[in-house]
Amino acid sequence: MARTFRATISFSAAGGTPVARVPIAPEIAEELGLRPGESLRASMRGAEFTGTVSGSLKTPSLSVPMDVITTLGIREGQGVRMTVIGRAE
Repeated sequence: MARTFRATISFSAAGGTPVARVPIAPEIAEELGLRPGESLRASMRGAEFTGTVSGSLKTPSLSVPMDVITTLGIREGQGVRMTVIGRAE
């Protein structure tokens, strides 16, 4: 079951590699029982990708591949509509 929510993109350069993160809506994180390190299938503006759950159990976020961000022309601080499709296999 796909779940859609709105969030704001943030960038960080942890370890020198740029990473885009989208906070996962708390109700979706709770519903899916998400844990840091798990992989999720998601889509943003029609582009499907696999991201990794990061952060804590209380405030999880999804790491979005930078090639997806670059292709879609998304800037830091921009609001996006994210659809979580499910866990990656």
